[in-house]
Amino acid sequence: MRVECQFVRSCVRYLPGIILLLSISWIQAGDTQTGTIVGGVRDSAGAALEGVKVTLSDESGFLLATATTSSTGVYTFDGIKAGKYEIRAERKGFHPAIPVIIDLRVQQKARVDLALQPLPDPTAGHTGETDDQGQTNNTVGYYQTSSLKADEVVGAVDPAGYSSPADADTTIRLLEGATALRQDSSARPDSKAEEVADAANPSHGLIEAERKSAAAKNPQDFGAIHDLGKFYLGNGQPEKAILYLAEAYRINPSDQPNAYALAVANLRTGNLSAARQQVQALLNGSDNAEFHTLFAEIEDKAANFEGAVREHQHAAQIEPSEQNIFAWGSELLTQRNIAAALDVFKSGMERYPKSPDMLIGHGIALYLRGDIDDAVRSLTQATDLNPTAYRPYVFLADVSNASQKESAAVAERLKRFAEIHPQDARAVFYYAMSLWRGSRGSQEGLEEVAALLKKSSALDPKFPDAHLQLGNLYASQNDYPEAIDQYQQAIEFDPESAAIHYKLGQAFARTGHHEQAGQEFELYERLHHQSGAARANDQGKEQQLINLVKENANPAP
Repeated sequence: MRVECQFVRSCVRYLPGIILLLSISWIQAGDTQTGTIVGGVRDSAGAALEGVKVTLSDESGFLLATATTSSTGVYTFDGIKAGKYEIRAERKGFHPAIPVIIDLRVQQKARVDLALQPLPDPTAGHTGETDDQGQTNNTVGYYQTSSLKADEVVGAVDPAGYSSPADADTTIRLLEGATALRQDSSARPDSKAEEVADAANPSHGLIEAERKSAAAKNPQDFGAIHDLGKFYLGNGQPEKAILYLAEAYRINPSDQPNAYALAVANLRTGNLSAARQQVQALLNGSDNAEFHTLFAEIEDKAANFEGAVREHQHAAQIEPSEQNIFAWGSELLTQRNIAAALDVFKSGMERYPKSPDMLIGHGIALYLRGDIDDAVRSLTQATDLNPTAYRPYVFLADVSNASQKESAAVAERLKRFAEIHPQDARAVFYYAMSLWRGSRGSQEGLEEVAALLKKSSALDPKFPDAHLQLGNLYASQNDYPEAIDQYQQAIEFDPESAAIHYKLGQAFARTGHHEQAGQEFELYERLHHQSGAARANDQGKEQQLINLVKENANPAP
């Protein structure tokens, strides 16, 4: 009896320790189903930011956890259940970071770094009267702060390709679109230097023969030599064009059209030094907006981004045409000097209130600054100015998922776009995506979305986005074999897409094909790293723009 009592007393004595050990074991066992998210928050100059509020939310937007960065700018979320989450960061005096979507796997230690952009100083106001054509007489607005910094876009690619309100992929597409607008054939300065030759025209060979004969018979005839050079330039043969345009320049160096064409030919062949000298000589004779615009393209090609912005600015000051103002704002935009670009586009909208391109540029700048609702409204207005025009809808579609407040207005415009262009794969695709956004949870709605996506892929079988989103739709319904088929078709036409490889990896993992899943995730990591490295290289351009703003604070008109 005494032995039994001693045993009971021993058990009671050690019971708390036994319970603690069991609790630890249970907790550790539970931890195997969770992961960790860790990262750093920095400003656009790369300095660590302390005291930043970092939030973790689920897919529905429900707040799950909050962390504050340490003195080294680091935050951590431990013991997070595997799943898809949204991470945000904010601090007083800064724009909120672009949200990052992450799909956390079991026992994964994921790193998500974020960047905060300082709030810019207010830009200069604008004044002016209105002329008879409805254009304001004020000069283009000028940026005045010496502390502007270019926006930095960082963060993981949203693997879903649909739900992220503002991600790096969208930003890249918008910036590329802005560059394409500036370099559109109708606006390119070098297009004015050439007479386009149609190589498929039966008379093409005869024209070449006639001009070669005329140049050979009259080797000192400026007109004959110049015409042959212009012919080759228009035929996409700048190397041949240089031979004759340079000779024509030797004969008559004062002829501006020939000197301009020679500069273009040198630009086309990559001889930027010669092109630059040629345009500088032209500017010494005439401070012409057209020459400054060509000079800007040369400097842009030479990665002298300060020079490119400066030349576009000169062109807009000399001749504040819609084309020149947009080119200036677009150059600032593509170099991510967002505050200055907004200033230019606002002035452009005042002067040309019926310009869709000005509204597009303004919308892109607002989006990059984080003013999402205003950005979407600006792009929506651009589609309304000319409802049959194709281009504004493309930009609107890129940000169509970003604004809940404007979703109905966006859906209405994209439906109109599909009705105007019913045989266009992208128009049908954009409408399908806007319909999906408004039909989630409705089986009937999802069936219509699927039908539209299938129509889009049938209209253009090589359109990867239709296959990607059809795969996402199947995956949302747990039909992973069909999803895999669509993802593989998407990769066939876009093998460098990190997002598609990620989604294919997920589908393989959920069907038990772990080896294939691993291969796809490795490809995702490599491609995503490459895109991140490319963005890092762009920071050198941004710093040059920062210096330019500092040097040109309060420039005289």
